Amino acid sequence: MGHWLDSMRKFADAHGDALRTLPVWLFSTGPVDGKPDPAGAGVDGEQLAVTLCAREHRMFGGKIDKGSLHVGERAAVTLLRVKDGDYRDWPSIRDWAKEISECLHEAHSGV
Repeated sequence: MGHWLDSMRKFADAHGDALRTLPVWLFSTGPVDGKPDPAGAGVDGEQLAVTLCAREHRMFGGKIDKGSLHVGERAAVTLLRVKDGDYRDWPSIRDWAKEISECLHEAHSGV
């Protein structure tokens, strides 16, 4: 619902010092209606990116399967009239993973 899970925020708090010494990229899954991310929907991710000195935070479309949601989550997506669907853009995800891989390879090989 536009926010990172408490477990991720706790992990970042507990391990932030170590994570700030490593190359870190963050991603969120967001829009589940096929539309671009509305302004401000990625606030938690952007905030964590700054806190962890992440190289980048990207938002990708998500997937909704109401059958796998808890009662409260189902109620929220029903209220928002979100339909089941897979809005992940796999080619964009693969391209971003390749960019990260190339960056890490260059850093490791001293290029």
